[in-house]
Amino acid sequence: MLGVPVLAQGNDGDRNPMGITEREQMGFTFPEDIRGNESFWGNDILITIDDCNNLAETKKMFNSLRDRGLKATFFPNSNYLPLDNEEFVKLWREMYREGFEIGYHTQSHEVGDFTKEELSQDLDEFEAHMRELLGDESFLVEFARPPYGNWNNTWMQFIREEGLSNIRWNFVPNATANSIDYFEAVVRHPDGGRIILLHPRVWDGNWLESNIEELKSFVDLEQGRIATLSSTTD
Repeated sequence: MLGVPVLAQGNDGDRNPMGITEREQMGFTFPEDIRGNESFWGNDILITIDDCNNLAETKKMFNSLRDRGLKATFFPNSNYLPLDNEEFVKLWREMYREGFEIGYHTQSHEVGDFTKEELSQDLDEFEAHMRELLGDESFLVEFARPPYGNWNNTWMQFIREEGLSNIRWNFVPNATANSIDYFEAVVRHPDGGRIILLHPRVWDGNWLESNIEELKSFVDLEQGRIATLSSTTD
């Protein structure tokens, strides 16, 4: 499924007169399955970044966004983030302090035939690892994405029982779908959506750096923002 835009239903949400989206209002609860087309996104664009097995490219993407005052949601595999490597610890604590969001993507990027119980144990170990890495004993995830987009019945039952929200995606740039025009077509399509999926690798990093200003212009025209899943505070 990676590398192919996944089209969902349309989005006609706008900001309210107070300048905030529906999901920023008091008492808002995310649904258990998020497709990227829901009206509560308003006109925001969501950048999500998976795996994070490449330190240099993860850092490059982080800097590219932070230097422009933008944020994203990362879905790392914790096995790629060694606790005894000062460079990893420094980078992830800085990302966390800057308000970049972190979701669950399993420890090892394997989901296969996991039972709900095995997924729950994996989540507990993931969160324990991230609490130590981030230096925050209160850290808990709210959002989750299965490796390879494998949102089967077991995964969705796990999501429901853990009170998490499953995050799908709508656009993955690749060799044939790498322009902002293509992305805008996905957003505007009646079955479109607003969640971009990237990975910290050279091609994706170059795409982000080459297109980030056009993405900013696109959301500015819509009076939206490039935001994390749960918070759009500048």
